[in-house]
Amino acid sequence: MGGVLLGLVVAVPACSAGETAGPPAEPTLVPTATAPATSVELTGASTLVVNDPDAVGEVGDERLSLTEALQLASGALGDGTLSAAERAQLDGVPGAGSGDEIRFDVDGGRIEVPEQTVPWGFEWEPAPAETRLPRRENNTGDRIVGGGVIIANGPVDGPIGGLALKVSSSDVSVEGVTFERFAQMVSIQPVGAGELTGVTLADNAFLNGGGIDITATAVDGSKSTVSAVTITGNDIFGPPEFGETFPRKIHSAVGGNAALLTASDRAGAATIRGLSLTDNDVRGFQGGFTIAALQSRGGNARGALDGLVIEGNTIAMPEGAGDPAVYIWGAVNMDGHVTDVTVRDVRIAENQIAGNGYVVLVAGVEHLLQGNTRSDSVALDGIELEGNEISAVETCDVGILLAGAFTEMGGGPGEGIAVRDASITGNTAHGCTTGILATPVLNWGTAGVSKSNTIEGLEIRGNRAGGAVHEVVVAGGTLYATDANFFDAGDAGVEQNEIRGLTIQSPSGGQGAVLVAGGLGWGPARGSVTGNAVSVTAVDVPGACTTQEDVSFDSRATVTGNVLNGVGC
Repeated sequence: MGGVLLGLVVAVPACSAGETAGPPAEPTLVPTATAPATSVELTGASTLVVNDPDAVGEVGDERLSLTEALQLASGALGDGTLSAAERAQLDGVPGAGSGDEIRFDVDGGRIEVPEQTVPWGFEWEPAPAETRLPRRENNTGDRIVGGGVIIANGPVDGPIGGLALKVSSSDVSVEGVTFERFAQMVSIQPVGAGELTGVTLADNAFLNGGGIDITATAVDGSKSTVSAVTITGNDIFGPPEFGETFPRKIHSAVGGNAALLTASDRAGAATIRGLSLTDNDVRGFQGGFTIAALQSRGGNARGALDGLVIEGNTIAMPEGAGDPAVYIWGAVNMDGHVTDVTVRDVRIAENQIAGNGYVVLVAGVEHLLQGNTRSDSVALDGIELEGNEISAVETCDVGILLAGAFTEMGGGPGEGIAVRDASITGNTAHGCTTGILATPVLNWGTAGVSKSNTIEGLEIRGNRAGGAVHEVVVAGGTLYATDANFFDAGDAGVEQNEIRGLTIQSPSGGQGAVLVAGGLGWGPARGSVTGNAVSVTAVDVPGACTTQEDVSFDSRATVTGNVLNGVGC
């Protein structure tokens, strides 16, 4: 993850080597975040006013640069090395033991970081963002107040590249800054195994570049905890909003992975706890908010995402964007062994979301690429989707997808994945073929048998889907594929999966049919869908409603021996 600074690096040693919560996890948000386990006593605040349009500057000249201000605030630079003109920009004595505030008074209101480009390579792999400025640490309690200042990668109309801001310190805030043309705008990452807590990004503009990244895998590779991160009131606009393209196909406005593991990485548990994404305006990215406990590439991975709130945002994907606008999962498994993964207390509410394909996707594990290793012991507890308005940019297959195991693109099977206490209420989907799809397994045409996955306690109430073929589809197991499938993976199995405690209530005059199926085959994938079950607690659907044990929509799969228990339509 390279350097620091935006060269801004705000780093402070991770608070405490004590609390790491369980396995690697990813950003989470808790509206009422608790105080860090270890507090840092600050001696008092100083104010530093940056007036150099060169982000690096030169110590001893007539202006205070951003690099110098950050070094002074971290204690890496003493004020005795400054010229009289530079010292005149300080009020108080900055350093690692003080909560310092960096402000700006730059002619023209623009600061330029030495220009960087993103090297071209494998088009699907995001290039690691680096900065020409050194990493800075020991900035605990510091505040950057932009007042509208622009911090840019090179000159106007320069390339997209580099990293703007690396945050590795606790109790840090950045507000009122416009960042332009960085391949990565902000990276939030601990230095070591202790906890990094209390980071706020508020009322900034991140323009014509990449997004914000959060990880609890520390700079030294150890597994850590990142907690109480608040990202609120920001404009996050990708290159398509400016008639340009990003140098890689995969890029998200906000991406969070507690851990990204390969076979050679350190084992351990990484956690993102208390992540809040509220009232942001997001446009022009391949993916909007992409948050996971972990990604495993051949490693033995554990992780936790504990408390995530996504509320009041406007998210608009451009034409051609293929990833979900909101994508939350326990783990992405690429030929690794994913186990002991927990996602708790996720609330996605009152957002305006426009996207393609599967617009909002919540899954226990996504299995893809080179898959032959199963996942197990993965749990999602307390998932709430409420009051979101979802629409299609081009084509919307599913407005909201809730799945335990989501297997695609040659991935392996899922086993023992549990979703508990999920509610999908008061959402509206416009222009989607299916408004809501909920299933313990969605096998998108990949080989292998996914079994023993469950959803326990599922309420679907008061949702609407204008123009949909199906307002709601619920199935005990689903084998699905389209003609655009990445792989013809041969026979697949979806067996012995179950939904227990299903309640469906549709509003009077709801549009689209409701389907509850014990097992569902949908599309040209081959294989079997058998032994799956749905136990229905209550159904109140005034419109078209079907409950059926075995359902096949133009499927080549064998769909038989599935079960429905409880009440019907």
